[in-house]
Amino acid sequence: MLLDKASTLKNMLNNITRMKKILENLRRFRQAELNIKLETIIGLIDFISRIILLDFKTSYSEVGINESPIEKPQKFLIPIKNEIKAFEVNAHVYTEIVEFFRDCLDCFFIVLRQARKRLFDEETAINLIKAISETRFSIGKLYEEYLMHEKIAQAKVFLFKKKLFEEFLYRKKDI
Repeated sequence: MLLDKASTLKNMLNNITRMKKILENLRRFRQAELNIKLETIIGLIDFISRIILLDFKTSYSEVGINESPIEKPQKFLIPIKNEIKAFEVNAHVYTEIVEFFRDCLDCFFIVLRQARKRLFDEETAINLIKAISETRFSIGKLYEEYLMHEKIAQAKVFLFKKKLFEEFLYRKKDI
């Protein structure tokens, strides 16, 4: 279920034109707030991915998985002059972390089928469940926020067009 939610948000974020329109209608502090939420989700997904492959923490390449995008900070730790550019970087990192998570999950299910042992101790299992729940909630909430801001932006455009049309009719009536 987490992967489905993560993929839904990924699909929305990958539509950069749509997302830019949403973000351009927001104040800078609101853009920053949404970016921080996305960065938090990226961190949570990375945390979950690392927990489910705890046995392979020394080298993911042993099981054919690339490094987490967070392991390569030079790719996304660049000076950002505005929040829309920061969003573009975050959207790219989010896409990569979802793919990393998918790979980790696939590997986990293979190991789970082959292993006849308990994979996690009780504390790790509880932390994993908490992280999954928090991440699912955060993704759903952020997705809904983006949709809400999109509807607000569309309403602003509609009201602006309506006002222009009313002015046009008023001027036409005077002629």
